[in-house]
Amino acid sequence: MDIIENVDDIFILASKLSVDQEEDWADKEVENIERGEKALVGCVITKKKCNVKFLKTVLGRIWKLDFLWDVKFLRKDKDKIIVALTFKRKQDAIWVTEKIPWTFGGAFLLIEKWSSTGNWEDAIFKGVPWWVKMLGFPYNAFSENNIRRMGALAGEILDVKWNDNKQSFLKRVEIARIIHPLDKSIFVGKYVPVEGKK
Repeated sequence: MDIIENVDDIFILASKLSVDQEEDWADKEVENIERGEKALVGCVITKKKCNVKFLKTVLGRIWKLDFLWDVKFLRKDKDKIIVALTFKRKQDAIWVTEKIPWTFGGAFLLIEKWSSTGNWEDAIFKGVPWWVKMLGFPYNAFSENNIRRMGALAGEILDVKWNDNKQSFLKRVEIARIIHPLDKSIFVGKYVPVEGKK
């Protein structure tokens, strides 16, 4: 056994330390990535009381996944509950993510993929993705570019279902998927200036 007499001895001993079996580290990394692909971070926005049993029951009925998933509370604030959602199958986690937002009993459930850092605190939950209808565009202003401009006033545009056909033109209705920021009030509409009029 080495005897430590001064600080230099500590540095000498520390330099002798090494980590063996690098292959095992790599295998665990792959295993953690696979586990992360089956885990999601959720944010339940509600003013009502909510517990794990309630979430498990309600979402279990909506998703029809039986016992193939689980939920755990990570943090509870006034109107927000951060939860961990784990699935036995990767395809179930993907399906649940693609269908957001989930609404139930006056509550919203936003979902993000588990961060590659492994920390659930890295989830952002920047907003609620919605499909919204845009109605009543003036004929002279009815274009895909203007639809995108209007949508950008409400939030970040994810997709626009633009149909450049006679029927869409006559109805003057288009649909866009927008991420509405959580910290802003609902955007109702805006006057569009056309030929000096609103």
